[in-house]
Amino acid sequence: MSTTTLDQKLRKVQHWTGISIFVFTTLHIANASTGAISQDLYDKVLGVMRNVYRPHPLVERCLLLTPIIVHAGASILRNILSRMNKKEKTTAISLHKVTGFALLAILPVHYLATRVVSGRNADFTLVSSSLEKFPGFSIMFPYYVALLFSGIYHSFTGLNTILSYRFNRSTLNKVIGTIFGIGTIALLGFSGYLYNIDRTNYPLWENIGKF
Repeated sequence: MSTTTLDQKLRKVQHWTGISIFVFTTLHIANASTGAISQDLYDKVLGVMRNVYRPHPLVERCLLLTPIIVHAGASILRNILSRMNKKEKTTAISLHKVTGFALLAILPVHYLATRVVSGRNADFTLVSSSLEKFPGFSIMFPYYVALLFSGIYHSFTGLNTILSYRFNRSTLNKVIGTIFGIGTIALLGFSGYLYNIDRTNYPLWENIGKF
């Protein structure tokens, strides 16, 4: 099999797994954005969302974890093959790769914190306590901003690639910028700057600080 044929097959793998990842990312970011409004709304929407993408642990693993692992593997292999390609890359493609590798580094930590260490019933206070208590705002706010931007940018530019660049760069940037802006405002809500937070459940997440 030639490198060109292999690259084409890996590209298709990226596209199909990317669609599954995009659906989850959209739901996840939509839920996180409700943090700009209230703690109660976030927890209510989270409960509804979990019934959609996580009615059972196996469903989430099949619809999310497996596609992410396969997608990342295909991306790494394509990146190795692309070293043989001397064509100039655009800034957008380069940033798409950068955000992809950023997610590759961040997502395992995010999964461990939200699924393994904290258990599977985390709520608003898991995020807010990480910003207010431990590790603290100076560490976790940049972390969440990086995760938010990387997830939005990589997902939406990837979808545009799958759709054969149906949306022009200007339109795509406006969509990404708007969603990122709402998400950043939501992070201020999680941090206690927009409304009062019920911190009753904070002790539940103390074990994460010891992780």
